[in-house]
Amino acid sequence: MKKLFLLFLVVVLAVSFMACGGTTGNNEPEIDEGVDEGQEVLGEGPEEGEEPPDEIAGSGGVVWVVNPAFPYEGVGYCPVHETFFSYGGAHLDPKTGMETGEFCGHGGGWINFMYDPAENIFGVAYGSEGDMTFSFFTESELAAQFHFYMDKLIMIEKFDSTKVKEIEEPDWGTHDLQEASTYKYAVSLGTEMLSEFIYDGGEMSWRLFNDVIAVELDNRWGIIDINGNIVIPFEFEHAISIDNETAFAKLDGKVGIVQIP
Repeated sequence: MKKLFLLFLVVVLAVSFMACGGTTGNNEPEIDEGVDEGQEVLGEGPEEGEEPPDEIAGSGGVVWVVNPAFPYEGVGYCPVHETFFSYGGAHLDPKTGMETGEFCGHGGGWINFMYDPAENIFGVAYGSEGDMTFSFFTESELAAQFHFYMDKLIMIEKFDSTKVKEIEEPDWGTHDLQEASTYKYAVSLGTEMLSEFIYDGGEMSWRLFNDVIAVELDNRWGIIDINGNIVIPFEFEHAISIDNETAFAKLDGKVGIVQIP
């Protein structure tokens, strides 16, 4: 099963090379398949030639590099184009927050790391284009197969491995994880847990260079660092890190860019 799982992983990466994925949890964005010729580029940003605001102080000690002015539902990251996008599919400039005029047209893709502390066993669920595959891993097997994640921040979902059901005649996926899933996540540095399983979701593990990660708690988003410290408080409707210094954040229905201390 692990060989089939890894073969599936390679095929999906080679053919669709993943899609524009943003967060784990139950709020995956649906991406428009393109843009009609002549479609207007949305987003109210600085006028042409106007510099974006420079470190405007926000509430709770948060500093806005770009004021929250964009009516995006949320922001995700596309590993194909290596760019950020609004949930409508439009690419975003990570410096200004404005739409660039280019659009993503991929199907959905995701990866979910899982851990059962009672049985000390890991699982990985991986899906693309309406399909899903799953496989169990010991800690050493996970470290060998996903070594490029082992020194990075990732989200790990707590699950009950005894309730994973294998599907004899797969239609949508190889396993049924509904009863096994808890939809509660921990932040982990590889397999080293930095938190309890208290979070409701967080960034997907597409960008492996970041030392910070956006997480969701009680319907509010914040950002924690590689030491497990809260660096951006949980007061936003959505957030996703741009790099180690800045992040998109949504407040009162509008998206801007905040500075990460």
